[in-house]
Amino acid sequence: MNRLSCCPVIDQLFGGGIESGVLTTVYGPPASGKSTLCMHACVSALREGKVVYIDTEGNFSPERFSQVGGSADPAVMDKLLLLRPASMEDQAAAITSILGMSPGRIALVIVDSIVMPYRVELTREREHGTGLYRALGKMVYNLGLLAARRDIPVLATSQVYEDFSTGKDVVVGGDVIRFGSKALLELRRDDAGDRTALLRKHRSLPERQVRFRIAAGGMEGIYETAASQGTPAAEGQESVVTPDARPESGKDREELDL
Repeated sequence: MNRLSCCPVIDQLFGGGIESGVLTTVYGPPASGKSTLCMHACVSALREGKVVYIDTEGNFSPERFSQVGGSADPAVMDKLLLLRPASMEDQAAAITSILGMSPGRIALVIVDSIVMPYRVELTREREHGTGLYRALGKMVYNLGLLAARRDIPVLATSQVYEDFSTGKDVVVGGDVIRFGSKALLELRRDDAGDRTALLRKHRSLPERQVRFRIAAGGMEGIYETAASQGTPAAEGQESVVTPDARPESGKDREELDL
């Protein structure tokens, strides 16, 4: 099974890296580390081939890309195709165009985030919510198809909203995201600024979690044994992967209720 190395803490959680041939979706609140994870994956994949990076939120920053290990070498940057769709129609067209590209050497496709145009258009045209949801479903399906046909990793991010009846964060896109993604990673951020990555779904791995923080160089693991002191993992050492003992409960609201 081919896997794309991302960064040590995420590689450990995924048993070596993000799986090829499937869609992996990362979801969580703002500033939880979603875009940083995408840039880590991009840096790694550019060593192997081309990367198509669909940036719907404007989060891709050349400065941040450099901080997490990205190269400014023109020969490397020429392998990065950065797309910034302004609507769901543009986003769908971008995804469809990748399906039609010659095989070449695409090592990774990233969509950060897949739900931003959906949420914007749903706010403006709520009466067309069902059609927008179907369009989102088709994009998720096409991303999964792209991953399977090319045998490459496809990485998407999604946002969350609070379910007022349970107080829990729920992934935007609901069942379309949950069922269309073969791997689901939830990111959480606590009041101290530390984060937890929870593997919610995987074809061959159980639910488990790691703790990390966002530093100048990107994502750094935190030792479970030193968690109370917030000590980052030392060089050459790994954060501890622990089973997730906090199962989700409560019924999600209707998918279009954002």
